[in-house]
This record gives sequence, C-alpha cells and structure tokens, in this order.
Amino acid sequence: MEFSRQTSSIVQKVIEKNFPGEEPSTPITDVGDAGAGQEISREETQPEPQEPEADMDALMAELDSAPQKGDLITGRVVSTSKDGVMVDIGAKSDGLIPTHELDADDDLQAGDEVEVILLKPGNEENLALLSKRRADYEKNWQQLLEHYQSGTVLEAMVKDSVKGGLVVDLGVEGFVPASHVMTKRRDLRGFVGQILKFKIIDIDRKRNKLILSNRQAVDEERQLKRQETWANLEEGKILPGVVRRITDFGAFVDLGGIDGLLHVTDIAWRRLRHPSEALKAGEKIDVLVLEIDQEREKISLGLKQLLPDPWKKAARNYRTGKVVKGTVTRIVPSCAFVQLEEGIEGVIPVSEVSDGRINSPDEVLHVGQEVEVKVLQVRARQRRMSLSLKDAAKEQEKREYRQFMSNQRPETVTLGDVFGELLREKEQGEKTDGAPTATEPVPDVAVVDVADVPPSDDRDTAVEETAPPDSADDETASDVSLPQADEDTASEDSSGEVDGEDDISASPS
Repeated sequence: MEFSRQTSSIVQKVIEKNFPGEEPSTPITDVGDAGAGQEISREETQPEPQEPEADMDALMAELDSAPQKGDLITGRVVSTSKDGVMVDIGAKSDGLIPTHELDADDDLQAGDEVEVILLKPGNEENLALLSKRRADYEKNWQQLLEHYQSGTVLEAMVKDSVKGGLVVDLGVEGFVPASHVMTKRRDLRGFVGQILKFKIIDIDRKRNKLILSNRQAVDEERQLKRQETWANLEEGKILPGVVRRITDFGAFVDLGGIDGLLHVTDIAWRRLRHPSEALKAGEKIDVLVLEIDQEREKISLGLKQLLPDPWKKAARNYRTGKVVKGTVTRIVPSCAFVQLEEGIEGVIPVSEVSDGRINSPDEVLHVGQEVEVKVLQVRARQRRMSLSLKDAAKEQEKREYRQFMSNQRPETVTLGDVFGELLREKEQGEKTDGAPTATEPVPDVAVVDVADVPPSDDRDTAVEETAPPDSADDETASDVSLPQADEDTASEDSSGEVDGEDDISASPS
C-alpha cells in the first residue's frame, strides 16, 4: 500500500510535466466492434505522445533509488528532542531516531552527519523510523568482514569466560575457543577484563557467527618480530631480552621473537651450580650477542661479559705469600676450591691442606667453611690461583708467637734492684730511731768495681777508709752511694771486701 502511494504520486508528477494544462483522458478499456474508420478518427483526435520513454526511465530510476526497509543511509541531524533525533534523509523527507535506538554515549547535535538504518519508510502522514544503534551494529560487522579478509590483528577486551573458551567484545560478541588461547592454564577466568590480541578465523553475518584466535595473533606477531630481529642481529651487539625458560645448562632469553641461549658458564664470573641462582623466569636483562648461527637459527649470548672481570685485578690484590680469607665452595678427592671474592676462586691441592697425611681434603675441610689460606701462585690469564692451608696455619702461629713475645716485659736484675730495698729500709729506720739498728749492718767501705781500680801508681788512693759507725761521720757514711754491679758481686760478704781493701793498701806505692 505504501509503495502504491509513492508510485501514484510519482506518476502524477510525470503526467503534469509532459501534458501541462490538460486533464488526463480516460484510458480506452475495450474497442469492441467499432469500425476501422472510427478507430482511425480516435487516433487522429489523440495527441501524439512526446517521448514518454525517457520519463518512464527516470521514474523507474527514482523508484529504484528510493530507500527501502533495512537500507543503511546517511542523513544530517535537523534537531533533537526528548522523543529522539530528527534526521534529514534526502528526497525531501525526514526521519526520526527514537531514544531507544540510540547508544548511551551518543551525543548528536544539529548539523552532524549520521548513518542510520531505515526501519520503516515514511509517507505523507508519518515520518520514517530510523535506528543509529542498528546502523553501528551493521557497520561493525562490515568492518569485521574487512578485517577478516585482510588478516588484521585486533585488540579486544575479554568480556566473560564460558565453558570451552572466552567471550570478547568487538562491538559484536565473538568467541575464542580454549585451544586458541595462548596459555597452558585450564582455568581461563584470569583473562576476564584483560585486553588481548586476536585474529578473526571465521565469520558469518547471517548466523551472527564470529570466531577469533589469540594464538594465531600472537604467533603472527612473533613471526614479524623474528624477521625484524634477524635483520638487525649482529655479533658483539648488546640487546634487551626477557628470560623465558631456565634449564640445568642455561637460560633461554627472548630477544624479540627469537630465543637465544645464555649458557650457565656465561651468566656470572663465579661458579654456579644452577642458573636459577642468578636468574629467574620473566626477568628483564641486557645480554651480549657472542655468536650467531643463522643456518641452524642458534644464538649464543653472554651476561658476565658485561660485568667487570675480577681477574684483571687478581695479580695486584692477591700477591704471592699473602694470607687471605675465603670460603670452601667445592671439594674433590684431589683438591678443594675456595672462593676469595665474587668471581675469583683458588685451588688448595690435597698436599697443601695439612702437614699430616690425608687421602682427601674432606677429612679436614667441608663446604661452606671459612678458612685462611696463603697465596702460592697467581696466573691471571689462565684464571688459576694456587693456595695453601697448612702454610697459612704456620704463618698464623708465627704471628701469634711474635705477638706473645711483644707483650712480655724483660726480666733483668741489677744491683739497684737488690740494694734498693735495703737502702729504703735503712732510710726508714733512720727516720724512726735516728741511728742504724743491729739488724741493719752498714758497710764500712764503699764497694768498688775492679774495673774502676786505677793503675798501680794511684792504687794507694783508690780506696778510702770509712769512719767507724759510732764516729761523728756516721751521717756521711750512710749517704755513700753504692754502684751497680753483677749479681755475683752483690753476694760477696763484708769480710771479703775488707780483705781486698787490706791487700790494696799493703801494696807498695
């Protein structure tokens, strides 16, 4: 009915244009038994048509170009109200977008260009009914179809986790099978809310079917990075990487689509029992490219080469004969290894462990023990150092002995030490009694060292007699000082001294 109204209106316009000022004649429905002459007279009275074929073509073109239900059309916003948005969709007709056919974030203003879906064509009495929400939905499908054909990698947020996979939001809900998620986890709920990369692997608009793959998107991205990395790879170049996997012999580092091997011996200057002692999965590190084998697609990396080499200063820091401290790190039947600092390790042969005979160093040492060792030899170029435990023990004994001797006071005996106490006791007695006591004999003569005796010519004056104790010169005699002599001289009795004096004085002058 609506289409017939539009058609009659268009036909009326064409007639008015081709036959201005004339009323349309009643079409002949039946000729009947009229004669030929009558038919001829009718043909003569009818006006000749002025080429209506062109107008009919234009009419049909206009009918074909008229928007139909479900078409996507572009219009311009005329006005907005609480009921919706008025849109000029061309052909001197307007349409209305109801509020429920708008998205919550739509903010249309007068003059804005907008794409809509024609839900119901208009007529002379009613406006056309439009929908922007459905137009956006159709545009999304059209864009997704183009991405599918071009193989574009898309980013979308995971909306939900369902049995068998994930649901993502691309303006249109899509499904990602669990086998196409780049993970080894069975529980996919941890991906909800995350933004991941996907590639469309199947699309069907009629069935509203959209299947995506995260694994293909990640693999494709890695392949592109791999090609770019190989193109820029050079030996001796420092590259950033991420530790992906750790094994007993080393660690695999992702350089950007390419994994390189970082061997355990190239991780640190010190000896490592396992790479996990220095690295952990997911750690970001800088590595040096040591060797490239592009045919076999193998790359050797180094980490310790970027760190200072401690052996360059070993000859200066560990001179021969120096005693240093270290920690036993490893013991074998023939020797023990001692770490002196980070990256420097020396060897104690079994013959240098102890003075006694032992079959293995573990009879004296154990791993983790702190010891003092003596440096026997340093070969920095070969990264070898020979140490001795028994020589260090001897050096320690010598140091302890020297320290003990340095703390001892010398014990030398002099005449002053022997007679000093006697003189002090005498002086103390004089102060109390005023005269010497019988128990405190005072020598009659001064003790003279034989070495101080003068030649024979002056022998008569070498020794002077002292006054008797009860004379007036008692005070003078008590003040005579005694020279220091050997311990043997101090032990002589007073009679010997007098005899010596008599012998000297009896000698001829």
